[in-house]
Amino acid sequence: MVRYAFVSTPIPVKRASDILATVYRQGGDPKEADRDLIFCYWKQAAGGRLAQVSRPIHFTGSLLVVEVDSPEWIVALEAVRKRIHAKLNAAIGSKAVGRIMFRAASTLRKPAARAETADPSLQMADGVRDPQLRRLYLASKRTAEKGR
Repeated sequence: MVRYAFVSTPIPVKRASDILATVYRQGGDPKEADRDLIFCYWKQAAGGRLAQVSRPIHFTGSLLVVEVDSPEWIVALEAVRKRIHAKLNAAIGSKAVGRIMFRAASTLRKPAARAETADPSLQMADGVRDPQLRRLYLASKRTAEKGR
């Protein structure tokens, strides 16, 4: 008769969001991975109402440019800039974000691309509601296209 011994020490389980940055970075360009992860984690780092009225629009070097719906919200975001900065860097697992700049959204926006001229894969990505999954989809598509 065979007896099995079970280890009584619990194995630590990590949440998928905790290991996302590590797994995502394995795929390619680290700067591109940082940018994608920063854009993914913005809502989590900004939190609540601030995330609803702001969105990252550009990341270059270590500067993150965030567009805000109105100038009044810039004051609120400036007050918690250090907290957002720390949360973003912790979430992506690096100190990629050196500075955050907030700017009011332009009232003049470019018209959206027409559906018949847009890339069909981008239209498919628009159907993915979760921003992290959408960015992962687009990154895997870019990786697959490079391999062709």
